[in-house]
Amino acid sequence: MTRTAPLNIGILLGSARVNSNGNGIASWVKSHLDTMLKTSDATTLGKTIFLPLRTYPLPLGPMSDDLVPKSTPLEDSKAPIAEDGIVAYAYLNQRDKDWSRVVQSLHGLVIVTPQYNWSIPGELKNTIDHLYAEWVGLPIATVSYGFAGGNKAVAALQPILEAIGAKQVSVGQVMVSVPYTYIQGAERMKGDEELLGQYEAVLREEMGKLIAAATERQGEKSLGGAK
Repeated sequence: MTRTAPLNIGILLGSARVNSNGNGIASWVKSHLDTMLKTSDATTLGKTIFLPLRTYPLPLGPMSDDLVPKSTPLEDSKAPIAEDGIVAYAYLNQRDKDWSRVVQSLHGLVIVTPQYNWSIPGELKNTIDHLYAEWVGLPIATVSYGFAGGNKAVAALQPILEAIGAKQVSVGQVMVSVPYTYIQGAERMKGDEELLGQYEAVLREEMGKLIAAATERQGEKSLGGAK
């Protein structure tokens, strides 16, 4: 299939901690996605975009503006649309506007999240809650991690993804069990650990599903069927 523009797949890090295991796990995910997004002759079919919670326009912080994102119409006739198809929704905060542009530019998203107290980090929930229309129909896959693989985080995230109308391509399939030494000790995962080998087959299978869904999403957007 010939693409007129790069396939953009974001990797959203769910933890804002500077010294997080998520940095290494996200790097591991990126390395596999980068390989899969290339043809045999190394022609780039797409690119992965790191979205750390500490890099502008993130973090967004708690919801404080009066505008309720879910009340913003998916098809807002009053919202100007740029030549690249980005809709300028009437957010009150510039960070929200910039974050909206970032998410609208994606064709697919991987959420890499740890488990905090049997749920997801609050900053990840805030990041999702600041938008709504941008998430609708967006193909999303999850990669969770924790001592038991982050299964409770996935259980908490799934109804959130349902509420925002995202396309759940792969949720709860890739769950990385992180040894206690990486949780309580000073060392953090870098993404090249031998223990990640046991998850590579399922990761590549699930990322393949995401790439397929993202390719379909790109086709819909180019035809004006989705924003």
